[in-house]
Amino acid sequence: MPLLVPGTTCWKLARARRLSLIQDAGPAFASIADAMEAARETIFIVGWDLDSRTPLRPQPGTQQAPSGPQADRGRGGPLQGGALLPLLLSCLARQPRLQIFILIWDYSVIYAFEREPRPREQFGRAHPRLHFALDADHASGASHHQKIVVVDDEVAFVGGIDLTMHRWDQPRHLIHDPHRIDGEGKPYDPFHDVHAAVAGPAAAALGELARARWGVRRGRARTPPLAEGRTICDWPAALPVDATDIEVGFARTYLRDGQAPVKEIEALTLAALGAARRWIYAENQYLTSNAVVRALAARLTESDGPEITVMLPEIEAGWMERGSMGVLRARALAFLRAKDLYGRLRLVSPRVSAGAEARAVNVHAKVLVIDDLLAKIGSANFSNRSMGLDTECDLAVEATDAASAAFVASVRDRLLGEHLDLPAAQVAARLAASGSLCHLIDHQVATAAYGLVPVPDATDAPVDLTVFDGAVVDPEEPWSLEAFMERAVPVPLRRRLARRWLRPLGLALGLLAIWALFRRGPLRDFHLATAALHVGSRLAAEPAGPFLAVGIIAVASALFVPITLLGTTTLAVFGGWPGVPVAWIGAVLGATLSHAVGLRLGTRVMRWLPGRVESNLRRLLRERAFWTVVFMRLLPVGNFGALNLLAGAFRIPRRSFVLGNIVGMAPGLLGLGVFVDRAREAVRHPSRLNVAIALAVAVLTTVLTVILKRRLLGAGRRARLPAAVVAGAATVAPSPAPEPRP
Repeated sequence: MPLLVPGTTCWKLARARRLSLIQDAGPAFASIADAMEAARETIFIVGWDLDSRTPLRPQPGTQQAPSGPQADRGRGGPLQGGALLPLLLSCLARQPRLQIFILIWDYSVIYAFEREPRPREQFGRAHPRLHFALDADHASGASHHQKIVVVDDEVAFVGGIDLTMHRWDQPRHLIHDPHRIDGEGKPYDPFHDVHAAVAGPAAAALGELARARWGVRRGRARTPPLAEGRTICDWPAALPVDATDIEVGFARTYLRDGQAPVKEIEALTLAALGAARRWIYAENQYLTSNAVVRALAARLTESDGPEITVMLPEIEAGWMERGSMGVLRARALAFLRAKDLYGRLRLVSPRVSAGAEARAVNVHAKVLVIDDLLAKIGSANFSNRSMGLDTECDLAVEATDAASAAFVASVRDRLLGEHLDLPAAQVAARLAASGSLCHLIDHQVATAAYGLVPVPDATDAPVDLTVFDGAVVDPEEPWSLEAFMERAVPVPLRRRLARRWLRPLGLALGLLAIWALFRRGPLRDFHLATAALHVGSRLAAEPAGPFLAVGIIAVASALFVPITLLGTTTLAVFGGWPGVPVAWIGAVLGATLSHAVGLRLGTRVMRWLPGRVESNLRRLLRERAFWTVVFMRLLPVGNFGALNLLAGAFRIPRRSFVLGNIVGMAPGLLGLGVFVDRAREAVRHPSRLNVAIALAVAVLTTVLTVILKRRLLGAGRRARLPAAVVAGAATVAPSPAPEPRP
């Protein structure tokens, strides 16, 4: 059975006329710069991060040419100067037809201090033909994490390397490299990453993917059509070709509201781990994915399972990562070590040394090699979010002939050679002689300047940020309050808290805040009742008062102010006439406004709804739009503004929605008008008769509401409608889960 199956474990298969494995960002940046300088029509840059100061070719000087395993691969030589944005502008100046499209993640504020400030101003205003956008088109809590560069749809780069700072390094990973500096000129530790380059139809496939990511939102500049099947861009001269005319597959992770999730990377990873017979070799920044850890543990417990070597960073970068992903990784590593019944697991980290000085190499690569069967290079970490939440792209090669099998083996051998300071051929010879990855690692030269050392046991994190057991740090699904509550609080306790404590506590805190505001705060000299009466009397006395009240009701109801409160206030100010028409017209206009907003926002409105409630409401509103709207207006089944937004998001026809509001709002406002009118009369003339009439109207209104609700419930059951929806699921609150049985 093949591992790369389009539609299941990969998006599509495509032929690569040329394919190259690129070790580390120094050679990758230089090759990308060469390709972009040869561009004629289009350059697409899709990434997690971007920095205009990225050193694609650090300035010549003390930089040493690569040696060792890379020296015979043509990646040495003098390095030329150049940062990303100046290079892009020079390309645009030389080529009048060239257009550049840059799409990066609209990042979370927690990364603000790690990134170049104001990227939109840096790139978006640099040139009319340089189009820049921040991408937020993904599920709640997700990020755009793909790292792709496509030049003229003919040459493309994909892998784990972003065109940003703190990435540049050479495969030698010198302890002191004058060119390994950040944007402020400060040095940073050795950094390891892996990328791949392709030419031909495989590059065109990545061009198609980049266009899809760019064009998913309206308002962005239109992209030229795909330039498939014609060679207009040269392969970078200094980039060696590792394979020719080879088939590659592209796997993705993509989750967007309203669409079926794409989890090809997870499917491919699990299928590959299950297919391993001799060796599993992986390099990854993280190891926190529940699915991946379980799959590795299952292979470790097999008596004849494969050897597993996972190369990870020695320690996470920064206190925030150590307190979040580091805590989760420590749990995963302890679990795997406990499952290593036959001693086939090696969890290692690369180190370089010079004399008495040593440095850990920061691992950012995302590589998986299974036997000589499959090699996968891309952007996806072994994390929950990369497997099912973030936007990712991996390139994979499956061994179907001698050439592809040789490339798969070379990926493992070259990467191990980089970390052990051995030529790839010698790594292959040692593996062939011993037949063991573990033997190769265990018998490395102890005094060598390069080596793989065991990942240390977990140290105490400065602070544990794994809130809700990873639901925030490394979630498997989009962020939602419902998911957090399900992870953090047991169901019985959640029910008791919600019913007995949270609502009363919230009400009490709200009242206390209002009291403090008016008695101890800046409004202590403000007499609310007097001001309200004054405003109300002025509004009622003005000829334009009713029209102004209509506008206030429309806007306030669209901002989720309860329509009952607005209606009661309007009737108290204007009386039954013109209070009822004013409240009626204002409510209908507010509903129409909210419907238009919901129509505009679309599926983003529904992300807070439980799936069951969403499906039931969607069916009811689409199948019986007019009568469902009438019912929702006759009975207080949910927040007025929220229901209007949902109706727009479900694309309920505006005509049916407006007519339903016109018909449904009238009886309730008429009844409310009678009650408020009698109540006002009882307050003004508190006779027994007026008080009795007010109470009678209140009781009659309540009884009629209960009778109508029961009749509609019965009709809903007879029509096989979900009772939960008819009875109040439209309140946009999940029903409590049943008590677990002992």
